[in-house]
Amino acid sequence: MAPSAATVCSRQVLWIDDECVRLQSTTGQAPAQVALSRTGDVAAALVAVETLLGSALPRPRRRGLHRVEVVVSGAFACYFILPWAPWPRPADWLASARTKFVLDGLGAPESWRFSVEDAPWGRARMAAAAPEALCARIARLCKAQALRLGRIEPAFTRALSRHAAQVEDGSIAIVEIEERAGRRSIAHVGFRNEKQWTGYIALPAVAPIEHVVRDAAFLCGAASLQRTYLIAPACMQALMSGLPGGCWLPSHAGSAP
Repeated sequence: MAPSAATVCSRQVLWIDDECVRLQSTTGQAPAQVALSRTGDVAAALVAVETLLGSALPRPRRRGLHRVEVVVSGAFACYFILPWAPWPRPADWLASARTKFVLDGLGAPESWRFSVEDAPWGRARMAAAAPEALCARIARLCKAQALRLGRIEPAFTRALSRHAAQVEDGSIAIVEIEERAGRRSIAHVGFRNEKQWTGYIALPAVAPIEHVVRDAAFLCGAASLQRTYLIAPACMQALMSGLPGGCWLPSHAGSAP
């Protein structure tokens, strides 16, 4: 019997948060899911990842092309703004991210893997970090399963890149709602002024959401907002009420990059 297209070629998105790991096919199939035995624990997350990669992917996996994208959130992702500096090389920006990580008291930088967005000369940049042990082990698991590993992306910066074309200039807030099963959702709030990052903060996503944005703006010293972009599931469109110049952008849980 000839192999199906899914057997020969597949693309999956592996979502990792504090409480579970989900493996979602880009064809729209229901995701496979494994709960973490310990909330926010790297070792527990890796056990769940290994279980899913070993049991929930098309067989035989060693035939054809099978690609996995990884998205991390919750305790496995950290974000901060790097003020502009005349660094000429990407490696210089990564070194700056590690330094700021230490100065902010976030831990030992060698335990984290950093990424810094590209930006024009003269502009601040968004930096993100994920646990190095998690990233390195996922890479080894994918290699052992003959899977091609794509990007390992923190959820907030992934959402920003997906919607970059829909976000206009000006004094804006970009809010991404990170849902957590059984726990309070988190609002990631970033502020920009004429494409220049001016602040970032994560707060509990409690209603009304305009109060969350107001508090975030106060804590970040953000100027008066012209527009607020809310990246959230369709069921949360009602949260737009009260947001200045509110614009809803759909989240893409489980979809391809």
